[in-house]
Amino acid sequence: MWRYLMSEPNRIKIPSIDDTDIERVIIHLGLEPLDTSRRQFLKSVSTLDVSACPGSGKTTLIVAKLALLAEKWESRTRGICVLSHTNVAREEIERRLGHTPAGQKLLSYPHFIGTIHGFVNQFLAMPWLRSNGFPIVAIDNDITEQFRKKFLGRKWQGIQDFLSKKNKDFSGLRIVSSDFDFVVSGEPYPSGETAKTYIAAKSAVKASAEAGYFCHDEMFVWAETLLDECPSAATALRARFPLILLDEMQDTSEEQSRLLDNIFPRSNDDLVVQRVGDPNQAIFNSLSDQAETQTDPFPDTDPSRFLSIPNSFRFGHAVANFAAPLALIPVTPSGLCGVGPKHFIDLDMTEKNAIFLFSDDQAGHVISVYGQYLLELFPDTVIEQGNFVAVGAVHNNRWPTIGPGHKHHPKGVWHYWSGYAPSASRSDVPRTFVEYVIVTQAKAQDGAAVGDGVIRIAEGMFRLVNQIGDTVPIMRKTNKHRAIVAHLQDNIDCLTTYREFLRRFVVMREPITETLWSSISPDLIKVATALCQKDTVQPERGEEFLSWPTNVPVVTPSADGREKKTAPNVYPVTDGERTVNVQIGSIHSVKGQTHTSTLVLDTHRYDHAFEKLMPWLSGQRSAGSSVKTRDKNRLLQTYVAMTRPSHLICLAICEHSLGEGDVAATNISNLQRQGWRVGIIIGGKLQWK
Repeated sequence: MWRYLMSEPNRIKIPSIDDTDIERVIIHLGLEPLDTSRRQFLKSVSTLDVSACPGSGKTTLIVAKLALLAEKWESRTRGICVLSHTNVAREEIERRLGHTPAGQKLLSYPHFIGTIHGFVNQFLAMPWLRSNGFPIVAIDNDITEQFRKKFLGRKWQGIQDFLSKKNKDFSGLRIVSSDFDFVVSGEPYPSGETAKTYIAAKSAVKASAEAGYFCHDEMFVWAETLLDECPSAATALRARFPLILLDEMQDTSEEQSRLLDNIFPRSNDDLVVQRVGDPNQAIFNSLSDQAETQTDPFPDTDPSRFLSIPNSFRFGHAVANFAAPLALIPVTPSGLCGVGPKHFIDLDMTEKNAIFLFSDDQAGHVISVYGQYLLELFPDTVIEQGNFVAVGAVHNNRWPTIGPGHKHHPKGVWHYWSGYAPSASRSDVPRTFVEYVIVTQAKAQDGAAVGDGVIRIAEGMFRLVNQIGDTVPIMRKTNKHRAIVAHLQDNIDCLTTYREFLRRFVVMREPITETLWSSISPDLIKVATALCQKDTVQPERGEEFLSWPTNVPVVTPSADGREKKTAPNVYPVTDGERTVNVQIGSIHSVKGQTHTSTLVLDTHRYDHAFEKLMPWLSGQRSAGSSVKTRDKNRLLQTYVAMTRPSHLICLAICEHSLGEGDVAATNISNLQRQGWRVGIIIGGKLQWK
């Protein structure tokens, strides 16, 4: 395979795109008229970095470019490689172009459109593992952790106790070399190599690899090993993919950047490498001093290889003006520009963007006050069709002892609403089986296909199987649902149970209750047992995974006597006969979304976010030069949150984040001069300053 690919000439002519092509794709995809910078990106056939602001239509532009390239692509053995951190680009191609010849070409050989992890696994890590005799059962952090715990038996608790004293956790164990050297959360194991816990931990990570269980980031170890042992593999990949498009480049880790630069160096004149992203939205890899000196940093500082798309179709000038000072890197050439919104709402919210101040004991009223404000501003048609969201940077409750009166309160999103369930967030990996059901139903409400839900439930079943025993060989197949159905063909009772579970909770979306879940759990154990190798099953190991979480959406009877469930983490606010539903979540969970209105909640990580960001909010500072790492992370997260809404942005700020006395008064005055309406919540009611 490699010899065949390498036999082709290095250079390949990338098809050119002209204005006629662009006008055609605008009509075909129903796009807005495109300005010079967007057309320049579509036409570019050279190595380029594109910094695209929030709401610029970046993904749609990528799809448009790929559609035009696919129409003109001639090679049958050399293709386009499109990499990102999610499958959004692939799903968008399937949705918009799947029925067209161009779309079908893009989704098949010789092209590759998928995630960086998927690319690394398919072309590098898995070939090396298989050629060296390693099976591949699961590439999953939680499943691999469970295998290692089962392998160690009681010893794992001793390792955990030791690591806890060092402020580390067993879940952080990672293989970092083909010799099974390992680290804990990126740092050396905190003992000598002769210590009992070290020896036990190394035996566990080695055993998991030999059995075919791997954490996601461990796959980069095997990929790099292949490249070290067989440099011609990189040469072959360069021959296979002369055009590389990297999306969401700002979220690429140093490890990923180093590997990509090894395979597709931007200095190689035989390649066209186009990287697209927004450095001001880099929230998935927290900044550190080390992370700021990445291999081939994005974006390129060479003006000839850099393009900025600074204008957003999502929001207008008011939202842009509020968000712009928080951009860590100033948006060029003349700042963030809002040229939207172009949605169904013909309302001017320029002077309605608001800050809600609250004292420590009023945090629980914030979302209700926000909802009342929405009902006051928006007519019924907007309330029914709009998307209203409240988000915070800290949302996992690991601090149950913090409450009102504590200097860190409100610590996280849960302090604004006790019913918040972080595990139901769209971006989190479910911790229990029932959360797979909850997230599946929530995504279905967002428009996800039934097939996606089936795959997710199958993944949950696979995790249960791995917790209670050893999987049968067929479960090593990539498609877990098909593997389950295939193995249960001779066990009609379990196959019927599994299919009925999918029908009720995925297809029909039957509301789930704690009582109902308790009655179903034994059936799930039976199905999982049938998928385990004989004499390996210990059902009690699955009890925690099958338990009912503390925070799940409440199911209440409706007027007709049927059970009715509010979607996960939706807070309904009612005024008379009108109700607005406010979706609650983390900032990370809403990246890429567009909201009608967004409320950003003050949360605490080392300090309250808005206390530290007050100079930027009040017009005293802008951008992130000479800023400490923690404040850089706060700027990135808040910028992402404040660039979600199309019409209305609101902030909930703790009173003490303003300072005291004259300092607080000055900050309020400065905020008002910036264009904010400022009110304070007293007794659950909003009073304007």
